[in-house]
Amino acid sequence: MKKHFLGALLATIICIPMYLSAQQVKKSLHPSVYDGWKNIEGVAISNDGRYAGFEVNTQQGDGRLTVVDLQTNKRDSIQRAGSIQFSPNSTFYAAKVKMSYADQRKKKLAKKEKEIKDTLLIHVMNGVDKKYAKYKSFKLADKESDWMAFLLEQESKKDSLNKKDATAKNDTIKAKKSAVKTPKRKSEITKTDLGELVIINPVTGKEYRYKDVKDFDISNNGRLFTFIRAWGDSIDSTEVASFDAMKEKFSTIFKGQGYALKSTADWKGDQIAYLASPDTGKIKNYSLYNYNFKANKLQIIADASTPSFNKGWSVSENGAINFSEDGNKLFFGVAPIQKPEPKDTLTDDEKARYDVWSWTDDELMTQQLKTMAKDKKKSYSALFNIAKNKIFQLADENMENIQTMFRYNGDYALGFVSKPYIKERAWKGSSLRDIFLINLNTGDKKLLLKKTEANASLSTTAKYMVYYQEIDSCWYTMNLQSLQPLALTKGLKVNFYNEEHDTPDKPSAYGFCGWTQDDKQVLVYDHYDIWSFDPTMKKQPELLTKGIGREQKITFRYVSLNNEKPYINGSMLLSAFNTVNKQSGYYRLDQPIAAIPSLLVMDNYKFIGERKAKNSDTFLWQKGNFKTYPDLYTSTGDFSNTKRISDANPQQKDYLWGSVELVSWTAFDGQQLQGLLYKPDNFDVTKKYPMLVYFYERNSDNLNTHYTPRPSRSIINPAFCVSNGYVVFIPDITYKTGFPGKCAYNAIISGTLAMVDKGFIDRNHMALQGQSWGGYQTGYLVTQTNLYAAAFAGAPVSNMTSAYGGIRWESGMPRTFQYETGQSRIGASLWEKPQLYIENSPLFYADRIETPLLIMSNDNDGAVPWYQGIEYFNALRRLNKPAWLLCYNGDEHNLVRRANMKDLDIRMMQFFDHFLKGAPMPSWMKNGIPAVDKGLKNGYELTE
Repeated sequence: MKKHFLGALLATIICIPMYLSAQQVKKSLHPSVYDGWKNIEGVAISNDGRYAGFEVNTQQGDGRLTVVDLQTNKRDSIQRAGSIQFSPNSTFYAAKVKMSYADQRKKKLAKKEKEIKDTLLIHVMNGVDKKYAKYKSFKLADKESDWMAFLLEQESKKDSLNKKDATAKNDTIKAKKSAVKTPKRKSEITKTDLGELVIINPVTGKEYRYKDVKDFDISNNGRLFTFIRAWGDSIDSTEVASFDAMKEKFSTIFKGQGYALKSTADWKGDQIAYLASPDTGKIKNYSLYNYNFKANKLQIIADASTPSFNKGWSVSENGAINFSEDGNKLFFGVAPIQKPEPKDTLTDDEKARYDVWSWTDDELMTQQLKTMAKDKKKSYSALFNIAKNKIFQLADENMENIQTMFRYNGDYALGFVSKPYIKERAWKGSSLRDIFLINLNTGDKKLLLKKTEANASLSTTAKYMVYYQEIDSCWYTMNLQSLQPLALTKGLKVNFYNEEHDTPDKPSAYGFCGWTQDDKQVLVYDHYDIWSFDPTMKKQPELLTKGIGREQKITFRYVSLNNEKPYINGSMLLSAFNTVNKQSGYYRLDQPIAAIPSLLVMDNYKFIGERKAKNSDTFLWQKGNFKTYPDLYTSTGDFSNTKRISDANPQQKDYLWGSVELVSWTAFDGQQLQGLLYKPDNFDVTKKYPMLVYFYERNSDNLNTHYTPRPSRSIINPAFCVSNGYVVFIPDITYKTGFPGKCAYNAIISGTLAMVDKGFIDRNHMALQGQSWGGYQTGYLVTQTNLYAAAFAGAPVSNMTSAYGGIRWESGMPRTFQYETGQSRIGASLWEKPQLYIENSPLFYADRIETPLLIMSNDNDGAVPWYQGIEYFNALRRLNKPAWLLCYNGDEHNLVRRANMKDLDIRMMQFFDHFLKGAPMPSWMKNGIPAVDKGLKNGYELTE
C-alpha cells in the first residue's frame, strides 16, 4: 500500500513539470485566429469623471461595450453596443446596439440589407434601462441638460400630423405662410425618410413623441429642440416646430405647403433658423428664416431678391447653417440659382458623348469629373449679422474658403483666394493663395498677403494674424490695424522648419501651438521645444520649455484637453517623445513662463488617446508597445493612481510574439542610420534565420508601436512574421533630390548587410517587401542587386516617364507634382532632366533582374495607376523572368475588402515561405489560375 502511494506520488511529481511545460508551449500566429483579436475603440469619459465607456471590437464579428464605474470598479458589458455618449450631467448614457453579425450576414445573403437595424439603449445610472428598436439617430446636449432626442423608424404609413400628438402641448405661433400656389408634383421625400421623434428626459422618465419628422436639432444647452415634419399625399406640406424642455412646451413655428430643411437651434436655445420653399418641383428656391423666441418674431432673412448677393444667386439648400456662440451671427450658404434642365428631345443613341479637355482649364478634366457631383451642390459662405441686421455674401467662386473664429464668434474672418494659382497645383502639389481680412460688421475685405503659400489664422481677439512663410522658414504676426508684419523667429539660432524634410518642395513648419489669453503670447514649436513670442515683439522671445527638449533630444507638444476656450491658460500637459531611445510620456508645464517642465511619466511605451473629464481631474489614456496591446488606463492628472481598466487581448500570452530592438549602422555614404529589428521568441543567436526587409521612408520612431494580428492590406505584419520564425528588418531611409533609387539602395542594402554581419541571418534566404513608395523601391532594388531570394512589390511605379503624366484616379489629379516637388523626388520636369526619370525607373533595367518578383496592382488603385504593375509584369514575362501579378478586382491602393486582405495574406506568406523556407510551391504560383477557373479555384494547395 505504501509502495503504491509512493509510486503514485513520484509519478505525480514527475508529471507536474511535464504538465507545466506543456501548458507553457506557445503557438505560432495563424490567419485563423485573426477574427479573435480585438481593438479598443469609441472611448468616452463622463463629465464628472466617474464613468468610462469603451468598445472592445473584433475585426469581424460582434464586439461589446464596457462601462466602468471608476469609483467602485463595477462593470457593465453590453454585447454589440457602441457609440456611447454620456449625458452632460453624468446621469445617464446612450449607445447604439447593432444587430448580431450572424443575423446581418443572413440578411445580406437574403438580399435584405434594408432590414439591418440598430437599437438605441439608454441607461440611467440608477440602473434603469430602456431600449428602442429601429432607431435612426440620436443627439444629446453638450452641457447642463438631462434631455435628449432620437428618431425612430415610423411604423405607420398614414399621415399623422393632423392627429394630435398625445403628449404634445400645442402653442401655434402666428407665422408667415407662403401665398405661392404651385401644382403638386412627385416629392423627393418618401415616407421612409420620415420618422418618429422622441424627446425624453431619461432621469425623470418624461417622454414626448412626434411623428412624420424629417430632421431635428438640439441647442448646445439642451433647452430647445427644433424639428421639421412633412405630410400630404406627395409629402409636399411641412411644419417647423420646437419643444422647450424647460417649459415642456411644443410650438409650431411655421406650417404650410412646400418644403423645409435644416432646422437649427442656436447655442442657448433663444432662436432657430431654417430653410423653406413653397416649390414642390425638382428645383426649389429656398428662403432663409429666423425665429427669435424672446421677441416672438419670425422673419425671412434672405432669398433670391436679397440685394447683397451676387446677381443670379440665392440661398443654397446644400449649405450648413451655424449660429455664433454669442447668438449675434448666423452663417449660411449661397449659390447660383439652379436652372431647369432643357427638355430632352433626343434619344440616347442620338446623343454624342464626350469630354473636351482644354489647356486653359484650371483643373484637369479628370479632376472636374471626379468633383462634378460635389461641385453642382457647392455652396459659399454668407452671413446674417443679427446684431447689425445686415447680410453679407462672404464667399463666391473666386474667394471660395472662409475661416471664422472660435465657435463663429468675433467680428472678423479670413478669406482665401486660390483660383488664379490652381492650375500650377498639378506640378507643385499645393497652390499659392491671396489672404484677405473680412470685416463681419461691414462686409469689407482687405488684402493682407498676396501670392503666398502661408496657412494663416486669426488670434483669439482678432488683433493679429499669425502665419508661417515657407519661402524664408519664418513665423510672422501681422497687426490687423497697421497691417505690418513682424518676423518672430528670424535671427534665432534654432530652426522652425522640419529639419528632416527631404523632398524637393520647401519644408513646412514644426507647427503652431496656440495663443495665450488676451493674445499676450503666441506659442510655436521648433524640433524639440516650445517658444513663446510677444506678438508685438516688444519683449524678447522666451523658450517656454527651457531648452530641456533640445538638451535631452525630447520633442514636446501641447496636448489640448479643453475645447471650451480658444486659448491656452494655466497648466499645460505636454506629450514627450525621446528621439534617441524612442521612449514617450508626459510632462506638465505650469505657468508662468519661469516654470520648468516637470516629468510625469516616461517609459518604453507609446502613449495615445488622452482624455480628461470636463469637471474633474480624471484622465483616460492608452499605452502599449510591440509586446503589449495599448489597453485603456485611468489616472489623475499627474498620472498617479494609475489603473488599467481593459484587457482586450488576454489570449496573446498563448502565442509566440517576439521582440524588437533599435539598431544602427553606417550607410555606404557614411551616414549613421537607424532601423528596427524584430526577432522571434526563444531567439537563438547560434541559428540562422530567414529575414524579411520592409521599408517605406522613416520607421524607427515606431519602436513601441503594437501590431495587432490582422489580414494584410498591403504590407507584412512584424508580429505575425516573427511568430512564424522570420526576422524582420525595417530600415530608415534618407533621400537626396534626383536620386531616390540610389538613396534607397544606400540605406536598405547597407542596413541588410549590417544585419547579416550580426551572424544570425541566413544570407541566402532574405526577401524585400514594400507597398506604394516602398513598392517602387522594391522594384528598383531588384534591378540593382541579387542579394535577395524573393521580393514583393505592392502598387509599384515601374516607369517614371509614363507615370509622370499619369492620373491619381481617386482624385483625378495628375501625378506630375509627385515627381517635381513630391515623394518621388526627381525635382525637375521630364523635359528638364529626362535622364533622371529613366535612371530611377526599374522598367528600363528589367533585364538585370534575377529575383523572383510578386507584384500587386489593383484595378481600382486611386494613387498609382495599375498599368504601372502591368508594364513591369509584361517586361519580366517578355524576358522570361519569374514574376506574378495579383490584381484584386475593384479594390484600392491598400486593400479594403476583408476577403481580399485574407487572400493576399495567404499568398504573400506562401510566396515567402517557398523562397525563404523551402516550402512547396503553391499551385497558383506553379500553374497560375486561368480565367475560366476564376472564382472556382484559389490555388492555395501546395505542389510537390
